[in-house]
Parts: sequence; structure tokens; C-alpha cells
Amino acid sequence: MIGMAQNFGYTGTTPLRPMSVKEWNDFSSKVVAPSSADAKKGKPYYFVDKTPEIKGEVVQFDSRLTKIFNYLAKADKKQTCGTTKQHESLGISTEAPEISDLSYPSTNARSASTLFRGVGVRVSSADKMKCTKRCTDPATGIVTYLPFAKFDIPLDGKPVTRTEPVPPNCVVYCAVDYYPDGHLFPPGMADIDEIAQPQVASIIAKLDPSRTSFIFYNYPTADNFDDSMNQAGIYKTAQLAYEIMHTDDAGCDAKEKNTGNMKIIPYTVIFPEWVWSSSSFADNNMTDFFKKLAEDVFPFYLQDESPAAGITHDPLLVIGLHLNY
Repeated sequence: MIGMAQNFGYTGTTPLRPMSVKEWNDFSSKVVAPSSADAKKGKPYYFVDKTPEIKGEVVQFDSRLTKIFNYLAKADKKQTCGTTKQHESLGISTEAPEISDLSYPSTNARSASTLFRGVGVRVSSADKMKCTKRCTDPATGIVTYLPFAKFDIPLDGKPVTRTEPVPPNCVVYCAVDYYPDGHLFPPGMADIDEIAQPQVASIIAKLDPSRTSFIFYNYPTADNFDDSMNQAGIYKTAQLAYEIMHTDDAGCDAKEKNTGNMKIIPYTVIFPEWVWSSSSFADNNMTDFFKKLAEDVFPFYLQDESPAAGITHDPLLVIGLHLNY
């Protein structure tokens, strides 16, 4: 009975389904060097700390995790899956102690870390904040628009270092996933999908940080830069969770709905406390929305029946969005 409960995730985790070296090589062809500068559409992943351990012909990385990441890299998802835009940068963290560094009931012994065992990962950053510089020639009054800088969006709520000085007679403003006013760039300065605001699911649009109030000027000294990046991190965390929880819907991972053994939704999705408890998240009723969604999408009634699986939030989680099988 204990084994059956574990296999179905009632204890919050399942045994490792290891990958062969060949399977790992197929997946790692989409993984770039540990530098976000190398990430791009189609190859968005980079490991921010360490890559999974290979023991003989077996890789300590659950084969189900690669299915989730392959899904996130797809370019042809429907808007109702979360976003029509293909992810261009996803930082993966697998660094963890052998014993779980998450909270656990006082009546339970601490279990072995899902990251350490290879059945869990954390997405530490997602996609880019993109900035446009608008410059005015003081002699002619001619205004030009050009790309300025791009930043990874961290999902840990920490400040982002910015060093690029703003040229004289210019202002800089930024948005998530695209260059604001990018349609005014000279031809060839940016890809077509980098200059248009992507469509997202309506519930996620409530958190859209690229609204007018989000755009900031006088970069890099603007006081609201860190707050803007913080809001972008909340937005991206919610978007990723929404995508992952809709992975088995028709038109998302596959043309037809994933059912039975074909389901690839993780058994546990954990938000960092700073996102879950943030005013923008709470004010948009996102906590209630995700709780209700979890009741509908997690297999085996995990949200209702298991105290260790389904969706939750954790004050000890500081590196992005956690998911495990």
C-alpha cells in the first residue's frame, strides 16, 4: 500500500524515472551553456548551478521533467495554454542539499530532496525584460528608436544589476517579452515577435506588467526599476505555473488532450512565498484562482487528498518556481 501511494504521488513525490544517456543527449541538445546570453527560442534552457549527474548509462534526471520542458519550448501553443509566445530563456536550478530545504509538517521526518533525487527542478528565471532607447537629436529634433538592453527576469525577487549608461538625449523604457515601440526600429533591428506584445491567457493578463504604469524612464537610475522587475517576476511565475498546469489540455502539449498515463503535469507545484503573498497577486485573486485550478487539473485528486502534493507555497523556497513528480 505504501508503494502504491508513493507511485501515485500521495506522499508528494514518486520514484525516479531515470533517463538513458541517449535520451539525455536528445534533451541536452536544447540546453545551452550556463549563460543566459546563449539562450534563444528553441534552445531556451540553461542550468544555473549544476547539470544532472550521470551514473554509468543512467542520468539522474526524471524523464517526465524533460517532457515538461519540451512543452514549454514549443512555439505553437494556444493562448489558452498560457501564452502564444515561445519561451526564449529558462534558467533551471537543480542545486539542493540531500535533505529537503522546504517546509514540512512538524510531525513528519524530513524527506530526501526531490532535487537531489532528480525528480524535481526549479525554474529560477524566465524570459527577458527588453528595453528601448528613444533618442532625440538636439540639432534636428529627429527622434530615433533602437534596442537598448535585455535582462533575464529572475523569479527570486532579488534586485537586478544594470550597468549600461543611457546615452545623452535619450530615455529608456522597458517591457516584458518585447521591445516597447519596437515597430519604430529600423528594419532588421529585432525579430518580428520581439516588437509585439504577446497574447496571454486572460487571467494572466490581469498581472500584465507591460501596462503603461509599468514602463519606466530615466534608466538606469529610475527608482521603480527594481519594483518593475519584481512585478515582472510575479507575472512570469504565474504564467509558467499556468502553462504547466494546462500542459495536458488539448492544443497545449499535444493536439489531443493528454489522458491516463500520457498526462505529464507534475504532482507538485510550489510557489515562492514572496509571489504568493504579494499584494499584486492577492489583489487579483490569483491565489484563489490557482487553488481552484489545482482541484480541477491535478491527477488522483492530489489537491484534495494529499497534504504533500498539488499546489502550495513555501516560505523557505527562494529560488523560483518548484515542481516535482
